[in-house]
Amino acid sequence: MENNTFPIHVCFSSDQRYTNILIVALQSLINHTSEFNKYYIHILSDGIEKQYKSLICGMGTENITINIIEMDIYKEKIKNIFVDRHLSIATYYRFFLPELFKDINKILYLDTDILIMDDIEKIYNVDISEKYMAGCNDIAFNTLHFEDFQNAHVLLKKLGYIDRKKYVNAGILLFNLKKMRDTNASKRLLDMALSHKFPFHDQDVLNLIFQDGIQELDERWNFITHLSPEMYSNTVQKSLYNRISSNSMSIIHYAGARKPWNDFSMLLGGLWWKTALNSPASAYFIKEIMTAQAAQYYSKQISLKLKIKREFYRAMRNITFGKLRNFYNKKLKKYEN
Repeated sequence: MENNTFPIHVCFSSDQRYTNILIVALQSLINHTSEFNKYYIHILSDGIEKQYKSLICGMGTENITINIIEMDIYKEKIKNIFVDRHLSIATYYRFFLPELFKDINKILYLDTDILIMDDIEKIYNVDISEKYMAGCNDIAFNTLHFEDFQNAHVLLKKLGYIDRKKYVNAGILLFNLKKMRDTNASKRLLDMALSHKFPFHDQDVLNLIFQDGIQELDERWNFITHLSPEMYSNTVQKSLYNRISSNSMSIIHYAGARKPWNDFSMLLGGLWWKTALNSPASAYFIKEIMTAQAAQYYSKQISLKLKIKREFYRAMRNITFGKLRNFYNKKLKKYEN
């Protein structure tokens, strides 16, 4: 069979803190590639260390080319943009994609906190020739009533955002770079990002600026696990659990502050760990597990010592009298609080 390779362009953005997480995402992508496609993976680097760059580029294969781009020259442009919580300023680098890749008309942008379980050719082939981008609807944004969501609703409405039910999560986005270049979209995105403190950062900005040009994708391409399904309505819960039970998930997105690498009980976290421990970053994660286990063991030992002391003081209080009983009673109260 003739091998007619099809070029697929993918982009990640990462700083040094997330490098090992990036490696896991890359491994999951590589695990689901086709020999009949050519994959070009572009990584926007915010200070990734040299040894990690070598490790990442070494993950390339005959049909997977990995290119790392230092973003130093763009830092000045975004230094005053608001960012908080677990996010990095590197998330805003995607605004510069049309300028960075002038000869590319389409690119798939992926967050690092994901697990790819299908060939991304299927999402890359979606026709967005008349749209700015394609993404998956953000159920939490329209369903839950946390303060950040409410603040985003108010600000976006004030700035002219019309239909929040069309709001998409920015963790997985297919960009039409040609249309973005033709409409000077990068400048419009940057100017808007600098104008306000958006609760959901570049995600709010992308939805606001491109609100009339977003194509919705099937939820399977951005299955979000950042909140427990029990926080949603019964209808939404049923849909989520049906998708999990039928394994109808092409990309799992561990959005939010809770991540499988810092919460071992994370929904679908076991799938992420399976890939992590079979990636070039496995040594790092094995060390993390051992550290966590050691901390848990130490905590149990401390807890046991406290229990022994507490029972000792309780026993002494019960068999002594007067000042001595008061002494042991005071000691006991410290361990009962």
